[in-house]
Amino acid sequence: MPTGSRQKMSSTSTSATSTKQPQQQSVPSRSGNKRRRTSSSSISKHKKRKNNNAQAKEELFQVEKIVGSKVDKSGMTLFKTRWKGYTAADDTWEPLQNVAETGHVDRYLRSLRLKHLTPTQPGVATIQYDDGELSMVDLKQEQFRKFVVGGVYDSSNEGSVNDWGIVREGATIELFWPNADLWFECTVVKYCPLFGSTVDGDGDENKKKKKKKKKK
Repeated sequence: MPTGSRQKMSSTSTSATSTKQPQQQSVPSRSGNKRRRTSSSSISKHKKRKNNNAQAKEELFQVEKIVGSKVDKSGMTLFKTRWKGYTAADDTWEPLQNVAETGHVDRYLRSLRLKHLTPTQPGVATIQYDDGELSMVDLKQEQFRKFVVGGVYDSSNEGSVNDWGIVREGATIELFWPNADLWFECTVVKYCPLFGSTVDGDGDENKKKKKKKKKK
């Protein structure tokens, strides 16, 4: 069992077994159509000594979820990690690099932001991933881009990040999971436009200008 005193090594990966599990690499490729990782593919290496043998035996443990975070005395952020098949008593505090690629850090941080979101807040969208999972996100705090069939991005479309003109109900976009370093296809189910309309990010200023014109 993993314990807090044992050292974790960097995350590793396994090949896909479902639509939700991409073929995973130690450094994920950003080209191609990616799918989110799930707990069954969220694997972290763990070094364990057996029978006081000087030779370390390497074991793999699956991350079930992140249940907390803190900043230690050195200023490093640590994430309280629940391991698949183990209880809360076996939770350990892990640095970001040990669990980032699993996708659970992104999921945890979004769950914290979710507590302060309502569907009527401007810029908030309810999205549905291609596996059917629904999630509410504040697109003002996210990176998103237009979905391209085949997932092939070049200089003509790679830079089109956070283009508010593509956000509307029924639109298919890609949402970036920064710690996992992957983009994921999703559909905008509901969306509360910025300032009453879909804008390009400077809607507040445009709204002020329109009011001034009406006064004249």
